[in-house]
Amino acid sequence: MMEQDIPYLLVGTCGWDNTEWSDNYYDEDEPREWRFLTYSGHFRSVLVPAVLWSEPPEVDQWAEEADDAFRFVLELPGSFANPKISSGNLQQLAQQFFQQVQPVREQTVGLYLQLAQQPPDMAWLRELFSVITPYLPLSIALPAVWQTEEAMVLLQQYQVGQCWFPDEAGDMPGQWGQWVMAISETSDLKQLRSIIERFSPVLDKHIEAGLFFRGKNAADAAEQARIIADLLVV
Repeated sequence: MMEQDIPYLLVGTCGWDNTEWSDNYYDEDEPREWRFLTYSGHFRSVLVPAVLWSEPPEVDQWAEEADDAFRFVLELPGSFANPKISSGNLQQLAQQFFQQVQPVREQTVGLYLQLAQQPPDMAWLRELFSVITPYLPLSIALPAVWQTEEAMVLLQQYQVGQCWFPDEAGDMPGQWGQWVMAISETSDLKQLRSIIERFSPVLDKHIEAGLFFRGKNAADAAEQARIIADLLVV
């Protein structure tokens, strides 16, 4: 493990009850409501998917079952990615959301938001960052149409990181912000090592970082990635 004052790479999956892999991961007779407890006893972090916010999530239960060292990353609901939302409604939405997740706030290292493929609105993007970033560090998935020079300036101004998808593009985005994360589906050991090694400069600068897996091999890939990261002292 790295020195205590240097962050280590968080590794986990996108959710803990995804039907693509969870039915083969948990014991057949284990109740679904026990799955987070089992997950948090094995992995040290999770990306909580936006789909869980469609119904009132059991945040109090997560807080009770996760130990103090467990870390959450919260994907913001899709309503945050709507450029048509007014400033007042955006602020109200943020207040409601962060009140809802208050039980796990101290164990949450960052946020994630996926923007849609639509004409960019820089005034709205600035407003979004100004509302969200005072709460927690943000990493955002920017479609190509949003990746303008003005957008890059806003990312730097508000210390927002770009989410990296290493399966789609080999290079890690240059804008790290205060929270850097990647989402992958690969379980290839060479690719995992290559991805993990890219995080070393980020962690050396004392920036929090996380690698999360999705797809049918998510749990196995996360387990292998954690082993590789420990061997590389990342």
